Amino acid sequence: TWSFTDVDLELERSDSRLAAEIKATPPELLGGPIEVAANVEFPQPGDILLDLPWTAYLNLGDADLAGWSRLLADFDQTPDEGRGDISLWLGFDRRQPVQGTVQASITGLVLPGQRLSLDNGDPYEEFRIVAEWQRSDGIWRVSASELTIQRQDRWWPRSTLELILGTADSTISRFELNGDFLRLEDLAP
Repeated sequence: TWSFTDVDLELERSDSRLAAEIKATPPELLGGPIEVAANVEFPQPGDILLDLPWTAYLNLGDADLAGWSRLLADFDQTPDEGRGDISLWLGFDRRQPVQGTVQASITGLVLPGQRLSLDNGDPYEEFRIVAEWQRSDGIWRVSASELTIQRQDRWWPRSTLELILGTADSTISRFELNGDFLRLEDLAP
């Protein structure tokens, strides 16, 4: 059982919009405050909620990733360690995610299985990113800006990367990778 304190729920409804926002203080094991918000527009009376375009937002302040890893034990791809601020914004259309943004600033990041690696078991001293993705007409576009990595006394300059992936009939029809800096050995666990 996880006990959250200082829980605050705010609901707002207008003629064509429904908004909900929840703020809470999680157990100390998980870190700082949590905010969750969702917005949906109702263009026509009687529309089904999940079939409408809607957005969701999650903000984890001073999150302890080791605590979250224990909470989400069934997911084997959660980071083993790290602490920092993480926010996630998602846009949906007809129950499908079509765009999103992640902002993270984490210190002491240890990825799943990273401690098992003999060469690169050291944590990322600093990991910062603003990543955005968008899906439209069979094209996935993912970009990372303000990417900063420090690991084993090596720094990445503030960088930008972009990946464009096109799909048609369940096959990859387009692949592009653009960036101003990429050093793969810093990314390997």
